[in-house]
Amino acid sequence: MVEPIELIYSEDRKRRIVIFRHSSDSYAYKAERYFKNEAAKGWAPLYTSPSFYDSLETARREIRYNVPWLAERD
Repeated sequence: MVEPIELIYSEDRKRRIVIFRHSSDSYAYKAERYFKNEAAKGWAPLYTSPSFYDSLETARREIRYNVPWLAERD
């Protein structure tokens, strides 16, 4: 399991970006959506970034180009 470094939520809190660090000291992210039904609730993955970023600052900057709802927020 990868521990999150940072969580960024959409305004409605139904989507989020999880930034994490690989064992190689590079950074990546995954997008998740919140779900709730009769049997379960929680966060389900939408997609994971295939990119590796050299720093947390680079990851924060580049994610905005790859996640439409995050880019629209700024």
